[in-house]
Amino acid sequence: MGIKELRDQRILIPIEISAIEAPPISQQEINLIDQKITGLVNLSPEEKQKLINDLAQIGPAEREAYFSSMTEQEKIVTAPLETKPEAAVIENIKKAKKEIKKLRKNAFSAKKKKDYENSIKIYQNAEKLATDWELSRECHELDELIRMTKIEDFKIKKVNLEKEAKLLEKAEKYEGAAQKYKASSKMASEIFKLGVDDMTKEVKRLTNKFRECEKLI
Repeated sequence: MGIKELRDQRILIPIEISAIEAPPISQQEINLIDQKITGLVNLSPEEKQKLINDLAQIGPAEREAYFSSMTEQEKIVTAPLETKPEAAVIENIKKAKKEIKKLRKNAFSAKKKKDYENSIKIYQNAEKLATDWELSRECHELDELIRMTKIEDFKIKKVNLEKEAKLLEKAEKYEGAAQKYKASSKMASEIFKLGVDDMTKEVKRLTNKFRECEKLI
């Protein structure tokens, strides 16, 4: 029996979509709506009550969709903008030099703790500030400090990687040893690029060790 026959025999009765009402809402759910609205939007008491009444008229799925939408908008509005604090407070060359001095001190402190990545970033921020204020002497000094810090970082990594490679080689784990020697050779290559000419011998030596282990895999 088709839909037409069902309608003709009054077994299937068409109704308006608007006639389907949302299930009754409890006081607890109304309180929850109130809490969510308060946490998301700033409204007058009258506007707030109207919104609560409107949301109470719709189903749980539609309410949840509304709150999800409001949450996303809140994230966009309240997301912090990336700012450069030094641009707002540094008004003259004297303040710029003072800030550079402070940054250098912080970078040196990070370097002493072997936090080379952070140290380099701080030095680079100081160098950017020096460049903006056309402080050529400070730029040169900071460029050299960045170079030396990178060299120190790469040297420690090179030594540690080679130590790990030797232990793996001794344990006859040649694949792991080969990768460690290769990584150590890469560190030596980075040091060479930074102006340490005698590092070419280390690059060759570690590359040879990598190839030796690779043959044993």
